[in-house]
Amino acid sequence: MFTVNQALEHPLFQKARVVAGHSGLNKQIRWVHILEISNFDTLIRGEEMILATGIGLQQTVASKTEYLKRLISHGAACLCIEIGHYFDSVSEELIRIANEHEFPIIEFRETVRFVDITQEFHSLIINQQYKMLQALEKISFELNQFTLTSKGVPNILKLLQETLDVQVIYLPPDGKTQFVPLINHEEQDNFIRAIDCKISDGKKGVWQEGERRFFLQPVEAMNQVWANLCIVSDKRKPGEFEMLVLDRAAMSIAQDLLRKRYMEERKLHTENLWVSDLIHNRVENEEQVKMQLGIGFKQSNLLARVCLIEIANLRRMETELTEEDAESLRIHIALIVRAIFEKHGFKPVMTSNKNQLVIIAIQEETELNLKDKLSKIFMLIKEICKDKKIGEVHLNIGVGREVSDLTDCHMSYKQAQMVLKVVLSDENVRSYFYDDMGVFRLLLPFGNDKTMQQFIEDHLGPLIEHDRKKGTKLLKTLKVFLDNEGSKQRSAEKLYIVRQTLYHRLEKIKELIGDEFMASERRLSIEVALRAYQLLKVQTEQPEKVPE
Repeated sequence: MFTVNQALEHPLFQKARVVAGHSGLNKQIRWVHILEISNFDTLIRGEEMILATGIGLQQTVASKTEYLKRLISHGAACLCIEIGHYFDSVSEELIRIANEHEFPIIEFRETVRFVDITQEFHSLIINQQYKMLQALEKISFELNQFTLTSKGVPNILKLLQETLDVQVIYLPPDGKTQFVPLINHEEQDNFIRAIDCKISDGKKGVWQEGERRFFLQPVEAMNQVWANLCIVSDKRKPGEFEMLVLDRAAMSIAQDLLRKRYMEERKLHTENLWVSDLIHNRVENEEQVKMQLGIGFKQSNLLARVCLIEIANLRRMETELTEEDAESLRIHIALIVRAIFEKHGFKPVMTSNKNQLVIIAIQEETELNLKDKLSKIFMLIKEICKDKKIGEVHLNIGVGREVSDLTDCHMSYKQAQMVLKVVLSDENVRSYFYDDMGVFRLLLPFGNDKTMQQFIEDHLGPLIEHDRKKGTKLLKTLKVFLDNEGSKQRSAEKLYIVRQTLYHRLEKIKELIGDEFMASERRLSIEVALRAYQLLKVQTEQPEKVPE
C-alpha cells in the first residue's frame, strides 16, 4: 500500500510542506491525477493524489473552498498545490476544513514538474500492485492446499492471521466461535456482541468501534451463507490486499465446508436406505423411527410431509454427463435442498433414487401455516437450480398431506407421487400440494381402471378419435374453452388462433358430442373426463419410484 507519508519521503517532495490534515497522512494513494478544473465529478474515483496549480479556478475564496470540499466528498487522498500566480496561499478556511476531515494539503513553494511526480509514483504503484498479485497468488495456493486436509478451516484461519497480523474471528452457524489468536473470555464476549449486532443475511460489513476496525465477510456456497469470517485491526486500516486475502480465505473455507458436506450427504444417502422401509409401510413402531432419526426427533408433537423433488430433465442431461457427474449433480441438489430446509426450521430426512429426491420434512407441531413456508422453500430451490453453474436443472415437485404419526409417511408418499402425475398431466396446475388437487384426488386411485376408461370414452370418445385420425386439436380446444368459462376471446388468445378458426372448431365439437356440452351437468362430466384423460396419458410416464 502506497501512502501519503511514503510520498512525502520521496526526493520529489523534498521541499514540499504539509500545511493541513496531518492526521490523514496514512491514507492510501491509488493513483496520481492532475486536476485543474472545478467540474470533475466523473473524473476521480477516490484515493487519488491530486496535483493542482489553480489555473482553472476562480480567484475567490468561495471557489477554492468549494473545490476542496468536493475533493473530500469524492474520497481523494490528498491535495498537492503549487503556490504561485494562480494559488498564492492556503487560506485559514481551507486549513480548517482539511483538518476537520483529516485531509492532507501539501504545498510546493518551488516549481515541480507534475509529469515527473505522475511518472514516478505510477511506476511505484504499478510495481506494488504486481507484487501484491504475486503474494496473493502464493497465499491462494496455500489456502487451496489446506482445503484438501482434514483440518482445513483451522489452518486457513491461522494463515489468515499470520499474513495480515489481525484478530481473526470465525463464526459458524452451529458451533463454537473460533478466535485466532486465542483471547480471554471477556474479550471474546465483547467481540461476539459487536459482530452479532452487525451481521445481516449474506452481506459484508465494515465498521469502526474506537480504534478497532471490523471487516465481516460471509462464507457463501450454493447461494447460502454457511458461516461468517471477521478480521479486526487496531493498528492500521486494512487496504485492498487485506480485503482480497480475506475474500480468498472465505472462499477456501466455503470450498472446505462444501467438500465435507458433500461427503456427509453421500454417506447419509447410503445410511438412510431405511427411509425406503418407512415410505413403503414396512415400519409399524413410531419409536423405532425416532430412534433411527436421532436425539433431535424424540419429541411427541412432530408433524411431517413427504416431498418428492423430481429432476425432470436428468435423463436428457445424463446423455451429456458421465455416471459420476450425474451422481455429483444429484448430491449437489440434495445439498441445496437440505440447506434450505434446515434454514427454514425443518429437519429433513432424505434419500434418493435416479432422478428423484425423497424428503421427509419434519417440524414441531407448534408451527402454523407450514404450506406457506414450504412454498417459499420450493421457490428458493427452483431459483437456485436455474443457475447455469449447475446446468439449468428443471424440477417437478409433489407434496403429500401432513401426518402426525411418522409411520403414516407411506400415505403422504403416495399422495406426493399422485401430485407429480397431476403436474405432468396438466401444465396449468400451480400447487405442489395434494391438499389442492381437487377432483384429481378422486380420479387418481382409479389408475387404468376400465370404469374410468369407459367414462372417458362415453364423453370424449368421438373427439379423441377425430384428433387421432385428422390430426386436429379439438380436445385441447374444448379444455381451453371450458377453462376460460366459455369466453371466445380469451380462448382464442390462449390457443393462438383467430376467432373464426375457434368458431369452426366449436361447431365441429358440437357436431361430434352434441351442442349441450355447456349445460351444467354435461359440462361437469366433460371436465372430469378431460382430467381423467390427462392422467391416463401419463400412466406410462410415471416418476421414478424408490426401490422397495
